[in-house]
Amino acid sequence: MEMEVTCPRSFNCEPPNASFDIGKTPSYVSITSSSLSCLGSILVLLTYLLLKDMRTGAQKVITLLAIADFFTAFGYLIGAANFLTYFNVKDDYRCVMFGTICSIQSFITTWSTMCSYCWTCILAFYFFVVIVFNKVHLAARLMPAYNIIAWLGPLLIIFPLLVLGKLGYAPYVASNWCYIKDTDYSSSLEKSWDLIVYILIAGKLWEVLTYIFIMTLYILIKIRIAKTHKRLLDPHVQLGPRVVQVEKRLLAIPLLYILLRMWGTLQFFYSLAVAG
Repeated sequence: MEMEVTCPRSFNCEPPNASFDIGKTPSYVSITSSSLSCLGSILVLLTYLLLKDMRTGAQKVITLLAIADFFTAFGYLIGAANFLTYFNVKDDYRCVMFGTICSIQSFITTWSTMCSYCWTCILAFYFFVVIVFNKVHLAARLMPAYNIIAWLGPLLIIFPLLVLGKLGYAPYVASNWCYIKDTDYSSSLEKSWDLIVYILIAGKLWEVLTYIFIMTLYILIKIRIAKTHKRLLDPHVQLGPRVVQVEKRLLAIPLLYILLRMWGTLQFFYSLAVAG
């Protein structure tokens, strides 16, 4: 099946195989932010490898989450380099090259982002098993299952989209990045309901489910901690302060995750509301 080539409108690229040229600034911003993200992920990995005391089950999950985020940031670096190459090289085949690399970058970032959702859910589940059921060893023994779910599950969803040619240049998002290809080259989601379905399948649906899953487990953990507080009113029990400390740390996990991730989702649903 021959795939359609998509690229930003500039120089020799004319409609219908093009969309609006957004300039180089977003690429420079993406290179900076993605490089910092890659560095942060590498530091998390090095901390886990070099400090044996940090090799707990929860820290291992966090490290694997950092690896997923590294792939996402690395994919954005590829995308930024692809944009800059497209803008700086005047070649008859540059649209073809841009479209091919854009599809590959979309596969990497979409897959790794879904892996990140999975590892975030697994981290919440790990705390849930440890705190609510007090099964530390069980939570750790499930690590092979975690890896299958977090790495293979998203691959089974995203790879068919790549084969079907659904991944590529996305002019409907604010930064015109590579995601779900819009063959109509529209600047919004209006009247693109098939595109919306693919966007939901490729991440937005799973992102919302991640929010729900994390908050549900967090509420159950809070209920468990509240019950534990009542049993720890005895001043001779020394675990009380530790439970309070765990509770405060747990509070940051769902709130920070949702605050950092929610803006793209809000933009998506706002676009749907406007288009509706």
